[in-house]
Amino acid sequence: MATTKINSAPQASAHAVSPMLVRLHPVAIAGICDAYERRKEKAFRVVGTLMGKFDGDVVEITNCSAVPHEEGGGQNQMPLRLDTEVAQSMIELSKRASPQETVVGWFSTRPNIPETSFYIHDFYVRYNPNIIHLTVDCTAETDRMPIKAYVWSASGVPQEPKDPKDAAARFDQGALFAQIPVEIACWDAERVGLDLISTARKDPHRVVSIPTDADQVLQTATLLDEMLDTALGYINKVLKDEIPADPEIGRALMDVIGVIPKIDEEAFEKMVNASRKDVLMVMYLSELAKAQLALQEKVNILPS
Repeated sequence: MATTKINSAPQASAHAVSPMLVRLHPVAIAGICDAYERRKEKAFRVVGTLMGKFDGDVVEITNCSAVPHEEGGGQNQMPLRLDTEVAQSMIELSKRASPQETVVGWFSTRPNIPETSFYIHDFYVRYNPNIIHLTVDCTAETDRMPIKAYVWSASGVPQEPKDPKDAAARFDQGALFAQIPVEIACWDAERVGLDLISTARKDPHRVVSIPTDADQVLQTATLLDEMLDTALGYINKVLKDEIPADPEIGRALMDVIGVIPKIDEEAFEKMVNASRKDVLMVMYLSELAKAQLALQEKVNILPS
């Protein structure tokens, strides 16, 4: 196992990192939780690499990978053993799969920041001086999962360096983790997956079955009907002066109404029925093909 050991505090960058915003995608959260569930017995925590991209002062985290490591030990043992070879291999594989992704930081499944975190951060800062450190509390001790992000900032007492060009010497050696805000971001495909997974909360066995096309149409129509009822209820209350009107909600409703095409009721009904027939025809043909393949397999099994 390749190890990283630093006997002194890591060298901090000469300038303080500007405040940033972290956008965390559900795929990365799921990967961190999975790594925590697969951890070694009595492991102190799980650490790993965060992949994503930098967009100005915003860091977007889209993927992650765990890195084997060991912490603790006695007086004659190293405080940290990090498998840097595995970390480098996973980074290279991630870049091959998604060339647009780069190393944006590293994660830990502990809510606090022990001293060994500085050593791990010193390894990842070689990829980018502005990487972030993400802590995810996966202990499930509460009904929420605390997620915090930090940037590494130099600290110390200013002093005059011997070399005026040596900006790093203007501070005594020291660094601290400064917290920055985190928000959850979802792409449309991730939102569909989250909505499907969330339905397992109502199942005692936590089992989710993929709905058919007809079921999806029914669920979408039901959800749309509920949204329309909510909007109509709000409009009726405003017209009756039961609640004050909100200009932002009014503009949002006008935007929705503005994009609705003007279609004759009979023409719209014919279009919906035609689309429904197309869906049923596709379902019928797919089931017919499955039956044909199953029958062919049975025929091939029979002795000639």
